Amino acid sequence: MDSRIGLDYIVENRDYIAKLGAALDTQNATVKKQVFELLSALCAYSPDGYARAIETLEFYKNLKKQRYRFKIVINELELSSAAAHPPLDYQAALLAFINCVIISAATLQERIRIRNEFIGLKVLPLLNNLRKVAQSVGDIIVQLDVFVEQQECDEAQSLQAPDGINLNSHLDVFYAILRQVADTPQEVPFLNILQHLLRIDPKEPLSDIIWDTTERLVHRATLLESHEDSVRLLRTPSSQKFACQSCRGSDASSPTRKSLIQKTTTFQLLNIFEHKKQGMTKILACTTQLKLRLSKKKKKKQKKMLKSYFQYLTYIVIGIIRLYDHIRKLFYRSALFTKCVVEETKTTITNL
Repeated sequence: MDSRIGLDYIVENRDYIAKLGAALDTQNATVKKQVFELLSALCAYSPDGYARAIETLEFYKNLKKQRYRFKIVINELELSSAAAHPPLDYQAALLAFINCVIISAATLQERIRIRNEFIGLKVLPLLNNLRKVAQSVGDIIVQLDVFVEQQECDEAQSLQAPDGINLNSHLDVFYAILRQVADTPQEVPFLNILQHLLRIDPKEPLSDIIWDTTERLVHRATLLESHEDSVRLLRTPSSQKFACQSCRGSDASSPTRKSLIQKTTTFQLLNIFEHKKQGMTKILACTTQLKLRLSKKKKKKQKKMLKSYFQYLTYIVIGIIRLYDHIRKLFYRSALFTKCVVEETKTTITNL
Protein backbone atom coordinates (compact mmCIF):
# COMPACT_ATOMS: atom_id res chain seq x y z
CA MET A 1 0.00 0.00 0.00
CA ASP A 2 3.04 2.28 0.14
CA SER A 3 3.30 2.39 -3.65
CA ARG A 4 2.41 5.43 -5.72
CA ILE A 5 -0.59 3.63 -7.23
CA GLY A 6 -1.94 2.74 -3.80
CA LEU A 7 -1.52 6.27 -2.49
CA ASP A 8 -3.24 7.71 -5.57
CA TYR A 9 -6.13 5.31 -5.05
CA ILE A 10 -6.58 6.39 -1.42
CA VAL A 11 -6.38 10.07 -2.35
CA GLU A 12 -9.00 9.69 -5.08
CA ASN A 13 -11.41 7.59 -2.98
CA ARG A 14 -12.75 9.34 0.10
CA ASP A 15 -14.27 6.08 1.34
CA TYR A 16 -10.84 5.14 2.67
CA ILE A 17 -11.11 7.91 5.28
CA ALA A 18 -13.73 5.90 7.17
CA LYS A 19 -11.79 2.65 6.69
CA LEU A 20 -8.52 4.07 7.99
CA GLY A 21 -10.28 5.84 10.86
CA ALA A 22 -12.06 2.65 11.87
CA ALA A 23 -8.79 0.72 11.64
CA LEU A 24 -7.35 2.94 14.40
CA ASP A 25 -10.10 1.76 16.74
CA THR A 26 -8.32 -1.44 17.74
CA GLN A 27 -6.08 -2.81 20.47
CA ASN A 28 -3.66 -4.31 17.94
CA ALA A 29 -0.53 -2.13 17.99
CA THR A 30 0.73 -3.64 14.74
CA VAL A 31 -2.39 -2.57 12.84
CA LYS A 32 -2.25 0.94 14.30
CA LYS A 33 1.45 1.17 13.46
CA GLN A 34 0.72 0.33 9.82
CA VAL A 35 -2.11 2.89 9.71
CA PHE A 36 0.11 5.67 11.10
CA GLU A 37 2.87 4.75 8.65
CA LEU A 38 0.32 5.01 5.82
CA LEU A 39 -0.90 8.37 7.13
CA SER A 40 2.70 9.60 7.26
CA ALA A 41 3.19 8.55 3.64
CA LEU A 42 -0.01 10.38 2.64
CA CYS A 43 1.16 13.56 4.41
CA ALA A 44 4.45 13.57 2.54
CA TYR A 45 2.96 12.44 -0.79
CA SER A 46 0.82 15.41 -1.85
CA PRO A 47 -1.42 18.20 -0.51
CA ASP A 48 -4.47 16.04 -1.24
CA GLY A 49 -2.87 13.15 0.61
CA TYR A 50 -2.17 15.48 3.53
CA ALA A 51 -5.83 16.49 3.57
CA ARG A 52 -6.89 12.81 3.59
CA ALA A 53 -4.66 12.12 6.60
CA ILE A 54 -6.12 15.05 8.55
CA GLU A 55 -9.65 13.99 7.57
CA THR A 56 -8.91 10.49 8.89
CA LEU A 57 -7.98 11.88 12.30
CA GLU A 58 -11.09 14.07 12.26
CA PHE A 59 -13.19 11.00 11.48
CA TYR A 60 -11.66 9.08 14.40
CA LYS A 61 -12.18 12.08 16.71
CA ASN A 62 -15.88 12.18 15.84
CA LEU A 63 -16.15 8.40 16.02
CA LYS A 64 -14.78 8.29 19.58
CA LYS A 65 -16.40 11.63 20.52
CA GLN A 66 -13.06 13.10 21.49
CA ARG A 67 -12.28 16.81 21.76
CA TYR A 68 -8.98 17.02 19.87
CA ARG A 69 -8.01 15.43 16.58
CA PHE A 70 -4.40 14.65 17.61
CA LYS A 71 -5.39 13.24 21.00
CA ILE A 72 -5.12 9.68 19.72
CA VAL A 73 -1.42 10.19 18.92
CA ILE A 74 -0.69 11.50 22.43
CA ASN A 75 -2.73 8.70 24.02
CA GLU A 76 -0.83 6.07 22.06
CA LEU A 77 2.51 7.59 23.06
CA GLU A 78 1.47 7.63 26.72
CA LEU A 79 0.19 4.04 26.66
CA SER A 80 3.23 2.71 24.85
CA SER A 81 5.60 4.54 27.21
CA ALA A 82 3.79 3.13 30.26
CA ALA A 83 4.01 -0.46 29.00
CA ALA A 84 6.40 -2.90 30.67
CA HIS A 85 8.03 -3.60 27.31
CA PRO A 86 7.48 -0.48 25.19
CA PRO A 87 6.96 -1.18 21.47
CA LEU A 88 9.86 0.94 20.23
CA ASP A 89 9.02 0.54 16.54
CA TYR A 90 5.45 1.72 17.21
CA GLN A 91 6.75 4.73 19.14
CA ALA A 92 9.08 5.58 16.27
CA ALA A 93 6.13 5.38 13.83
CA LEU A 94 4.09 7.74 16.04
CA LEU A 95 6.96 10.24 16.23
CA ALA A 96 7.45 10.01 12.47
CA PHE A 97 3.77 10.79 11.96
CA ILE A 98 4.01 13.84 14.24
CA ASN A 99 6.97 15.13 12.23
CA CYS A 100 5.28 14.41 8.89
CA VAL A 101 2.03 16.13 9.80
CA ILE A 102 3.97 19.22 10.97
CA ILE A 103 6.61 19.43 8.25
CA SER A 104 4.17 18.72 5.40
CA ALA A 105 1.93 21.67 6.32
CA ALA A 106 1.73 24.20 3.51
CA THR A 107 2.81 27.36 5.35
CA LEU A 108 4.88 28.46 8.32
CA GLN A 109 1.77 29.63 10.12
CA GLU A 110 0.09 26.25 9.63
CA ARG A 111 3.20 24.40 10.86
CA ILE A 112 3.28 26.52 14.01
CA ARG A 113 -0.45 26.01 14.52
CA ILE A 114 -0.24 22.22 14.30
CA ARG A 115 2.88 22.07 16.48
CA ASN A 116 1.12 24.19 19.08
CA GLU A 117 -1.79 21.74 19.01
CA PHE A 118 0.60 18.95 19.98
CA ILE A 119 2.29 21.14 22.59
CA GLY A 120 -1.10 21.99 24.06
CA LEU A 121 -1.73 18.25 24.41
CA LYS A 122 1.49 17.96 26.50
CA VAL A 123 3.66 16.27 23.90
CA LEU A 124 6.90 17.92 25.08
CA PRO A 125 7.11 16.02 28.41
CA LEU A 126 6.52 12.78 26.50
CA LEU A 127 9.32 13.60 24.05
CA ASN A 128 11.72 14.48 26.87
CA ASN A 129 10.90 11.21 28.61
CA LEU A 130 11.44 9.24 25.40
CA ARG A 131 14.82 10.89 24.89
CA LYS A 132 15.88 9.70 28.33
CA VAL A 133 14.51 6.19 28.02
CA ALA A 134 15.31 5.38 24.38
CA GLN A 135 18.86 6.72 24.14
CA SER A 136 20.06 3.60 22.33
CA VAL A 137 17.21 3.43 19.81
CA GLY A 138 18.40 5.18 16.68
CA ASP A 139 15.01 5.61 14.98
CA ILE A 140 13.44 7.33 17.98
CA ILE A 141 16.43 9.64 18.54
CA VAL A 142 16.37 10.63 14.86
CA GLN A 143 12.68 11.54 15.03
CA LEU A 144 13.20 13.51 18.25
CA ASP A 145 16.07 15.44 16.68
CA VAL A 146 13.95 16.19 13.60
CA PHE A 147 11.17 17.56 15.82
CA VAL A 148 13.54 19.87 17.70
CA GLU A 149 15.40 21.04 14.58
CA GLN A 150 12.19 21.84 12.69
CA GLN A 151 10.80 23.66 15.71
CA GLU A 152 13.93 25.79 16.02
CA CYS A 153 13.87 26.54 12.28
CA ASP A 154 10.22 27.64 12.35
CA GLU A 155 10.79 29.73 15.47
CA ALA A 156 13.77 31.44 13.84
CA GLN A 157 11.58 32.39 10.87
CA SER A 158 8.70 33.56 13.05
CA LEU A 159 10.97 35.70 15.23
CA GLN A 160 11.58 38.14 12.39
CA ALA A 161 9.56 40.85 14.13
CA PRO A 162 10.38 44.50 14.92
CA ASP A 163 12.01 45.50 18.21
CA GLY A 164 13.17 41.97 18.88
CA ILE A 165 9.73 40.76 20.03
CA ASN A 166 9.51 37.05 20.73
CA LEU A 167 6.39 36.08 18.81
CA ASN A 168 6.27 32.74 20.62
CA SER A 169 5.94 34.43 24.00
CA HIS A 170 2.40 35.31 25.06
CA LEU A 171 3.59 38.00 27.47
CA ASP A 172 5.96 39.62 24.98
CA VAL A 173 3.26 39.85 22.32
CA PHE A 174 0.66 41.09 24.83
CA TYR A 175 2.86 43.88 26.20
CA ALA A 176 3.98 44.83 22.68
CA ILE A 177 0.34 45.33 21.65
CA LEU A 178 -0.40 47.18 24.88
CA ARG A 179 2.46 49.57 24.23
CA GLN A 180 1.16 50.21 20.72
CA VAL A 181 -2.41 51.06 21.77
CA ALA A 182 -1.71 52.75 25.12
CA ASP A 183 -3.06 56.32 25.28
CA THR A 184 -4.74 55.94 21.88
CA PRO A 185 -8.39 55.45 20.83
CA GLN A 186 -7.56 51.79 20.12
CA GLU A 187 -6.97 51.19 23.82
CA VAL A 188 -10.71 50.79 24.51
CA PRO A 189 -11.39 48.21 21.73
CA PHE A 190 -8.32 46.26 22.85
CA LEU A 191 -9.66 46.10 26.41
CA ASN A 192 -13.10 45.07 25.13
CA ILE A 193 -11.51 42.27 23.12
CA LEU A 194 -9.71 41.00 26.22
CA GLN A 195 -12.92 41.15 28.25
CA HIS A 196 -14.79 39.14 25.62
CA LEU A 197 -12.02 36.54 25.52
CA LEU A 198 -12.11 36.30 29.31
CA ARG A 199 -15.73 35.14 29.08
CA ILE A 200 -14.72 31.97 27.21
CA ASP A 201 -14.91 28.93 29.49
CA PRO A 202 -12.07 26.53 28.58
CA LYS A 203 -13.99 23.63 30.12
CA GLU A 204 -16.71 23.86 27.53
CA PRO A 205 -16.16 21.81 24.33
CA LEU A 206 -17.48 24.75 22.31
CA SER A 207 -14.56 26.88 23.50
CA ASP A 208 -12.28 25.19 20.95
CA ILE A 209 -14.57 26.32 18.14
CA ILE A 210 -14.80 29.82 19.64
CA TRP A 211 -11.02 30.21 19.85
CA ASP A 212 -10.49 28.85 16.35
CA THR A 213 -13.20 31.15 14.94
CA THR A 214 -11.74 34.11 16.82
CA GLU A 215 -8.29 33.45 15.40
CA ARG A 216 -9.61 33.22 11.85
CA LEU A 217 -11.70 36.38 12.14
CA VAL A 218 -8.86 38.38 13.68
CA HIS A 219 -6.53 37.17 10.93
CA ARG A 220 -9.04 38.27 8.28
CA ALA A 221 -9.48 41.60 10.06
CA THR A 222 -5.74 42.29 9.79
CA LEU A 223 -6.04 41.89 6.00
CA LEU A 224 -8.79 44.49 5.54
CA GLU A 225 -8.07 47.16 2.94
CA SER A 226 -11.26 49.23 3.00
CA HIS A 227 -14.43 49.96 4.94
CA GLU A 228 -16.40 47.83 2.47
CA ASP A 229 -14.24 44.82 3.36
CA SER A 230 -15.10 45.39 7.02
CA VAL A 231 -18.82 45.50 6.24
CA ARG A 232 -18.62 42.24 4.30
CA LEU A 233 -16.67 40.56 7.10
CA LEU A 234 -19.17 41.61 9.77
CA ARG A 235 -22.29 40.89 7.72
CA THR A 236 -24.45 38.21 9.40
CA PRO A 237 -28.09 37.08 8.94
CA SER A 238 -28.95 38.33 12.42
CA SER A 239 -26.58 40.63 14.25
CA GLN A 240 -28.70 40.46 17.42
CA LYS A 241 -28.22 36.70 17.67
CA PHE A 242 -24.50 37.03 18.29
CA ALA A 243 -24.59 40.18 20.42
CA CYS A 244 -23.83 39.91 24.13
CA GLN A 245 -26.04 41.34 26.88
CA SER A 246 -23.63 44.17 27.63
CA CYS A 247 -23.68 45.19 23.96
CA ARG A 248 -27.51 45.06 23.64
CA GLY A 249 -28.42 46.43 27.03
CA SER A 250 -29.84 44.12 29.70
CA ASP A 251 -33.44 45.37 29.56
CA ALA A 252 -35.47 47.53 27.21
CA SER A 253 -37.01 49.35 30.17
CA SER A 254 -33.73 50.25 31.85
CA PRO A 255 -32.74 53.95 32.00
CA THR A 256 -29.67 53.31 29.92
CA ARG A 257 -31.71 51.55 27.30
CA LYS A 258 -34.37 54.31 27.28
CA SER A 259 -31.82 57.07 26.87
CA LEU A 260 -30.15 55.14 24.11
CA ILE A 261 -33.48 54.72 22.33
CA GLN A 262 -34.29 58.42 22.70
CA LYS A 263 -30.91 59.43 21.30
CA THR A 264 -31.11 57.14 18.34
CA THR A 265 -34.79 57.44 17.36
CA THR A 266 -34.33 60.55 15.22
CA PHE A 267 -31.25 59.11 13.61
CA GLN A 268 -33.08 55.87 12.85
CA LEU A 269 -36.02 57.76 11.29
CA LEU A 270 -33.65 59.75 9.13
CA ASN A 271 -31.98 56.50 8.11
CA ILE A 272 -35.37 55.02 7.23
CA PHE A 273 -36.28 57.97 4.99
CA GLU A 274 -32.82 57.89 3.47
CA HIS A 275 -33.14 54.17 2.77
CA LYS A 276 -36.57 54.74 1.19
CA LYS A 277 -35.15 57.51 -0.95
CA GLN A 278 -32.28 55.29 -1.99
CA GLY A 279 -34.77 52.50 -2.67
CA MET A 280 -36.86 54.71 -4.97
CA THR A 281 -33.71 55.84 -6.73
CA LYS A 282 -32.72 52.21 -7.24
CA ILE A 283 -36.22 51.37 -8.54
CA LEU A 284 -36.08 54.25 -11.04
CA ALA A 285 -32.61 53.20 -12.10
CA CYS A 286 -33.76 49.61 -12.55
CA THR A 287 -36.79 50.78 -14.56
CA THR A 288 -34.57 52.88 -16.81
CA GLN A 289 -32.21 49.97 -17.30
CA LEU A 290 -35.16 47.70 -18.11
CA LYS A 291 -36.43 50.17 -20.72
CA LEU A 292 -32.99 50.40 -22.25
CA ARG A 293 -32.74 46.63 -22.37
CA LEU A 294 -36.18 46.32 -24.00
CA SER A 295 -35.26 49.05 -26.48
CA LYS A 296 -32.01 47.28 -27.28
CA LYS A 297 -33.86 43.99 -27.69
CA LYS A 298 -36.42 45.66 -29.97
CA LYS A 299 -33.71 47.28 -32.07
CA LYS A 300 -31.86 44.01 -32.19
CA LYS A 301 -35.01 42.22 -33.32
CA GLN A 302 -35.71 44.86 -35.98
CA LYS A 303 -32.13 44.66 -37.15
CA LYS A 304 -32.41 40.91 -37.36
CA MET A 305 -35.66 41.15 -39.35
CA LEU A 306 -34.11 43.75 -41.69
CA LYS A 307 -31.13 41.51 -42.17
CA SER A 308 -33.44 38.61 -43.05
CA TYR A 309 -35.34 40.85 -45.47
CA PHE A 310 -32.13 41.85 -47.24
CA GLN A 311 -31.11 38.21 -47.38
CA TYR A 312 -34.40 37.23 -49.01
CA LEU A 313 -34.14 40.18 -51.41
CA THR A 314 -30.62 39.11 -52.29
CA TYR A 315 -31.82 35.56 -52.97
CA ILE A 316 -34.61 36.93 -55.25
CA VAL A 317 -32.18 39.14 -57.18
CA ILE A 318 -29.77 36.24 -57.58
CA GLY A 319 -32.66 34.06 -58.79
CA ILE A 320 -33.74 36.69 -61.32
CA ILE A 321 -30.17 37.04 -62.59
CA ARG A 322 -29.85 33.30 -62.96
CA LEU A 323 -33.23 33.11 -64.73
CA TYR A 324 -32.21 35.91 -67.10
CA ASP A 325 -28.94 34.15 -67.82
CA HIS A 326 -30.80 30.91 -68.47
CA ILE A 327 -33.26 32.63 -70.85
CA ARG A 328 -30.39 34.40 -72.61
CA LYS A 329 -28.67 31.08 -73.15
CA LEU A 330 -31.89 29.60 -74.51
CA PHE A 331 -32.29 32.48 -76.98
CA TYR A 332 -28.67 32.15 -78.00
CA ARG A 333 -29.08 28.43 -78.60
CA SER A 334 -32.32 29.06 -80.53
CA ALA A 335 -30.59 31.63 -82.73
CA LEU A 336 -27.77 29.19 -83.45
CA PHE A 337 -30.26 26.48 -84.24
CA THR A 338 -32.20 28.79 -86.60
CA LYS A 339 -29.00 29.89 -88.29
CA CYS A 340 -27.95 26.30 -88.84
CA VAL A 341 -31.36 25.42 -90.31
CA VAL A 342 -31.22 28.40 -92.69
CA GLU A 343 -27.71 27.52 -93.83
CA GLU A 344 -28.66 23.91 -94.42
CA THR A 345 -31.72 25.02 -96.37
CA LYS A 346 -29.61 27.32 -98.54
CA THR A 347 -27.13 24.53 -99.15
CA THR A 348 -29.88 22.15 -100.15
CA ILE A 349 -31.41 24.69 -102.54
CA THR A 350 -28.01 25.39 -104.09
CA ASN A 351 -27.35 21.71 -104.63
CA LEU A 352 -30.66 21.30 -106.37
